[in-house]
Parts: sequence; C-alpha cells; structure tokens
Amino acid sequence: IQKKHNFSVNLNLTNTKNENETFAYSGKAAVNLYGGGYSVGLNKQLTFEGGFTTKIGGSIEEMEFEINYYNSLNAITKYTVFEDKLLLEFTEEGNNDYLVYIKQ
Repeated sequence: IQKKHNFSVNLNLTNTKNENETFAYSGKAAVNLYGGGYSVGLNKQLTFEGGFTTKIGGSIEEMEFEINYYNSLNAITKYTVFEDKLLLEFTEEGNNDYLVYIKQ
C-alpha cells in the first residue's frame, strides 16, 4: 500500500443509528472535523451519505487534500478488513483506489 499524502486523517465508525436510520461516522481530515451517516449492504457494500464538515481554513495544500478526501469518501462503494486495516474502495477516473485506515 502506497501512502499518497502526509496529512493526519482519522475516521470513526459507530454501530449506533442516527435520526436518518444510518450509522454515524465522524473524523478529522487535514484541518476540519467531518461526519455524517453510512449504510452497510450485502457483499461488503458501503455508502457514506449526508456528510458535513467544519469550515476552518488551512493552507492551499490542506484544502485541496480535504476536497479530494471528501470526494473519495463520498465515492466509496465497498469495504474490506485486512488484519488491522480498513480498506474503503472507490473508483476514480475509471480506476479502483482505496482509502486505508489503520486501527488505533
């Protein structure tokens, strides 16, 4: 797995349903906090929806990273758990790619 950035990012997934009958997620990207709901389906399908973010400004690099990160998160279609890693799969420009999180 190749690391594509040097920003600190975390994602917290809960098993508690929110008012929209989806499970809640939250996290911190390079600068801003974010959250929303997610749904899990058959065959490891995963969908993030109804996201929000704080509006704290950062460097151009941080803001560009966050835009790309949120776009990738909203494009997630499936998940895989491998050892202590959560791999979230999405398609970008016709190619499959992953957001990878290591359990802390």
